Amino acid sequence: MSASAFFRPATLCCSFLLLLTTSTGAWADTIRGAGSTAAAKLYQTWGDAFRITGSQIAYDPVGSSSGVKAVIAGKVDFGATDVPLSEAQMARDGLICIPTAITGIVPAVNLPGVGNGRLKLSGAVLAQILEGKLKTWNDEGIRSLNPGLKLPAEPIKVVARADGSGSTWVLSDYLSAVSQDWQHDMGRDSLLHWPNGTLLAKGSSGMADMLKQTPYSIGYLEPGYIASAQLGYALVANKAGKYVQPNSDAFRAALSASRWTFEGRFEEPLSNLGDPAAWPITTGTFIVMKRKAADAKRSAIVANFFAGAFMHADDLAPKAGFVPLPEKTQARAVKELGNVTEASGQPLAFDVMWRKPAR
Repeated sequence: MSASAFFRPATLCCSFLLLLTTSTGAWADTIRGAGSTAAAKLYQTWGDAFRITGSQIAYDPVGSSSGVKAVIAGKVDFGATDVPLSEAQMARDGLICIPTAITGIVPAVNLPGVGNGRLKLSGAVLAQILEGKLKTWNDEGIRSLNPGLKLPAEPIKVVARADGSGSTWVLSDYLSAVSQDWQHDMGRDSLLHWPNGTLLAKGSSGMADMLKQTPYSIGYLEPGYIASAQLGYALVANKAGKYVQPNSDAFRAALSASRWTFEGRFEEPLSNLGDPAAWPITTGTFIVMKRKAADAKRSAIVANFFAGAFMHADDLAPKAGFVPLPEKTQARAVKELGNVTEASGQPLAFDVMWRKPAR
């Protein structure tokens, strides 16, 4: 069943107590979002389509950590993060956090002479590379996973994020699960203390640019940035020991193996799951809003934007390199939007359709 078939307006009204407006003509405005650089293409794609309502989305890809801080400070209407907030943080700061789509984090490489997708790595070897413990591309630890592949005797140049990044958190969460050394030495965080000699870049686009300019380098990006920058990528063995391509099929396989699909839950990570077809570093991306709207009109536009985006997700999300949410997760996400209230405590009134302004 498609998202558009599932989210019938009448069903939403009954199930989630959403108050529908009859006209969005008064909503012509620009709303502000900031956060995840990895998800920027998703929100830009949705934002271009949303202009049909007469409203516009201005999105600033400043990184997940900065996006959440901007929402808390009241500087933007919504934040975007690749790290789901804990229940404790949401309660403390008066926030909601809902997923919007699925993607993956992929080792991006600039490796002359090695075909795209030919290099194979285990999670433990990837951790050793990024920690600087494996120094050259023809190190035995890498060669043993790639028999018959001619690897250059060149120093490995690691590129990492200098800013607070959801991509870094997702990667470090996965590596902490598969490497005790990584867990001890580097840990799990959005901002890591990288070894001396690591090349640091700001934002996903900054990392893509640095990788492009640096032969024999390796970093980590979501697939859309790798494709746009025409970079290579490495495969990572999943929990079943299989090497699968980092594409929508592999992200969906991880999603299908998770509680997101069967229970509508999105608190648990999507990485390192047991399905042999799953990409091992799959992740959701999320948006954050104030639970009590400071400006009901602007928050209603945000809620309308995302509720409508779910209805169009099957068509629009893949254009940005993302996988739409499963229906149960969409339903829970829209329900969370319905929990946003005006300052008076009244439920926020918003539409679930993208409608042209009344003339």
